Amino acid sequence: MTRFGSALALVLAILALGTVGRTPSNDLVTDCCKASPSGDGDSRSEVVVSLAAPALAHAPGTEARIADEQRAFRRELARRLPEARVRWRYRLVANGFAVVLPSAHVPRLRGLPGVRDVFASAQYVPQLDRSPQQIGAPGLWGAGLETAGQGVKIGVIDTGVDQGHAFFDPAGYTMPAGFPRGQQRFTNAKVIVARAFPPPGARYRNAGLAFDGDNSSHGTHVAGIAAGNARTQASGRTVSGVAPRAHIGNYKALVGTDSGLSPNGNAPEIVAAIEAAVRDGMDVLNLSIGQPELEPRRDVVAMALDAAAAAGVVSAVAAGNDFNDLGAGSVSSPANSERAITVGAVEVNGTTSRGTHAGFSSVGPTTISLRLKPDVAAPGVDILSSVPAGWSSFSGTSMASPHIAGAAALLVQRHPAWTVAQVKSALVQTGADASNGEDSLAAPQFQGGGVVALARADRPLLFASPAGISFGLLGRNGRSEGAIALTDAGGGTGAWQVAWVRRETPLGARLVLPATVTVPGSLPYEAVIASAGAQGDFSGFVELRRGPDIR
Repeated sequence: MTRFGSALALVLAILALGTVGRTPSNDLVTDCCKASPSGDGDSRSEVVVSLAAPALAHAPGTEARIADEQRAFRRELARRLPEARVRWRYRLVANGFAVVLPSAHVPRLRGLPGVRDVFASAQYVPQLDRSPQQIGAPGLWGAGLETAGQGVKIGVIDTGVDQGHAFFDPAGYTMPAGFPRGQQRFTNAKVIVARAFPPPGARYRNAGLAFDGDNSSHGTHVAGIAAGNARTQASGRTVSGVAPRAHIGNYKALVGTDSGLSPNGNAPEIVAAIEAAVRDGMDVLNLSIGQPELEPRRDVVAMALDAAAAAGVVSAVAAGNDFNDLGAGSVSSPANSERAITVGAVEVNGTTSRGTHAGFSSVGPTTISLRLKPDVAAPGVDILSSVPAGWSSFSGTSMASPHIAGAAALLVQRHPAWTVAQVKSALVQTGADASNGEDSLAAPQFQGGGVVALARADRPLLFASPAGISFGLLGRNGRSEGAIALTDAGGGTGAWQVAWVRRETPLGARLVLPATVTVPGSLPYEAVIASAGAQGDFSGFVELRRGPDIR
């Protein structure tokens, strides 16, 4: 019998993870305060300036305070650093600005009144038929597609979307009130927003366009997986997106380069895209992008995703494609966002029974924060979807993530009262086990709660908060305790038996759990490391049983 469950991973203090300080793979490049040279040869940098008040998503009703702080900052910036230029303004998912100025003057920004912090720009790149059936999506669509994401809006933050593709044919759609928005020539009643966020000094000819036929393949492919129209003909086959009646918002934040390298984008522009998507009323976001994990307190993109969750927006993020190169601890940024749903990839091979961990799919914990990621897994190998003027099969966690964006859209439509945390819990707690490719079941560091199974996610019975927990590093004689809040999701009330299963337990480590728990209620836990504890991963699944029900 397939086991479903929540994932709980702990890491001992003496564990040598071997991830901190690793050299990043060649396709992930960090750009710390680099920008194009100015005409006189002096380099200029784009940075994110964070002001004192929290973002509006974290503190509703503070519009006046944020406006006052931002006006005061702009006055001081103009007076003290007249050569600086404001590019983006943030209010919803951050409070501050993206500022371009001579690199030598960046330290002076920190001294301006009201500045809480200044963050360097990081550079992000893309995380490179039957897949909706493999996660059970058609079972939620309804005979007339009435519950196939109708009215839900999915924002795709990527390289741009080809609104003219057959997968996004607007026939049968009605433009929602207040739309289209952005560059309207790249919109229709299916793709209702088209915005571009070019970096400063961008020289590529189409950098400012929301769609670029030469460089929008990745974004078009991702959008099709999430929400391509049902029963579309593709090279003699019939394909559908996971949420085929959902609307799409195109937020092009990754642009082509003159050098001919793959499109990439910088943190200030990606935060601006998240801000715009929240402002436009997107219900779900997909970010199939990544770069090596940043220190979480300085990761403005991950922080913006956490703020988007506070505003009621579900985010799906690709875990990364670095397991073959870096091994465990290779989950990237912004997949380290605490409140986003981080997605690993599996290969399904045409069966719905069990996926196999894709060899490239990054494995947790996160490199610096040591957080349990990914949260879930989805098909990500040889996925057929749309590209400008045609169809193509791509592989990567980039392809797995939009499966979860589409899955979240289906749940948002069917359960509009569910919170962001409840949507995440429903997907994590009901996943189906994946294998690790060696005829054994994968640990939570590989698959999170498992391969998404939408029929069960639609009826999760209970919600868990948090859906997975991490203790980071615990030393000898270490101890950490807490509780998982369990609430009824419909039919989940009563007593459940508790078990700690499929555990990987080094000598001297133990997890203390009660034998039973009552829903609604609290499930206490305590991790204990003996004085002679051995190094190693401490991980496994907390399984709740009630008769035939397993969560």
